[in-house]
Amino acid sequence: MSADYYKVLRVERSAGQEEIKKAYKRLALKFHPDRNPDDPSAEEKFKQVSEAYRVLGDPERRARYDQTGDTGDDAQRFHEVDIATVAEFFENIFGDVFGLRRRKGRTIHQELEVSFEEAALGVTKTITVPRPVECESCKGSGAAPGTTPETCTACSGKGDVRYQQGLFVLNRTCRTCNGRGKIVTDPCPACRGVGRTVREETLTVRLPPGTDEGARRTIKGFGEVGPEGPGDLVIDVRVKAHELFTRVGHDITCSVVVTFPQAALGDEIAVPTIDGNVQMKVRPGTQPGQRYKLKGKGIPGIGGSRGDQLVSVDVDVPRSLTPHQEELIKELATELKVDLTPQSPSFIERLRKLISS
Repeated sequence: MSADYYKVLRVERSAGQEEIKKAYKRLALKFHPDRNPDDPSAEEKFKQVSEAYRVLGDPERRARYDQTGDTGDDAQRFHEVDIATVAEFFENIFGDVFGLRRRKGRTIHQELEVSFEEAALGVTKTITVPRPVECESCKGSGAAPGTTPETCTACSGKGDVRYQQGLFVLNRTCRTCNGRGKIVTDPCPACRGVGRTVREETLTVRLPPGTDEGARRTIKGFGEVGPEGPGDLVIDVRVKAHELFTRVGHDITCSVVVTFPQAALGDEIAVPTIDGNVQMKVRPGTQPGQRYKLKGKGIPGIGGSRGDQLVSVDVDVPRSLTPHQEELIKELATELKVDLTPQSPSFIERLRKLISS
């Protein structure tokens, strides 16, 4: 026995039939391939769950399995069925309740890159999307103009075939016509018999203020055109890194550089924000790394509120001094009672270490 079906369905061996059915529904819905298009392992898990239910969901098979571990020929054949058949089996049990039937066209994903300021303040962008649409030449039939597709004899034009498997009657997409119910003998030259062509579509996308990296916008009905209508277009937003600003929640952080006299004596300096430059007062005695807050200059939030901009101050220390400047600093050191004897670090070095720490 390759797997413990009770463990696969996550139930005890004493579980009743109703409990087993509920466990199957929960897990089958969780691992259904349509809900996990980016997880290849989900397909195998879905098969295992469905196989386990086919055995444990039938009292006679379950009794034989409990006594001998035998799953029966039908269960073995089920394991060999492809995922299309498994999906049809699942849909026959659940119907359209969970909306898992793929009648509409596929979802199209498109990336949209915007600047830091555009994402923060909101922006309207025009994008071009390559979209599969119905071929205008053949009106989606796939057949050359003047001809018509023939009815598929394998499925009698239904697009799927029904067959008996154990106690269940299953439907499977017809492999002869790929579910179309028609066979194209004379393909349309414009779409080569596919029934669809790719068309460049232009649309306008509005990103609200405060849009962040990884945000998604879904535009209904702008995806690939399918037999029963188009799918959706999903736009994934990418925000370019800014050379000055960093976003932290609804706050913005940045750094500015001032001179030693400005830090010591105070000054009013221009600070860049997403709204443009604003004047900020640097208080006398400002220390390296000290932060100032610009209220309401951050990222817009819900209800019109905005975060703040946090400005970190760095002090620029001259790398070289003239003899006169050195004398002036020595005079300042004397005035401040800073020890400049050869046995102790110089005032300049102490200042540089303080600033770089």
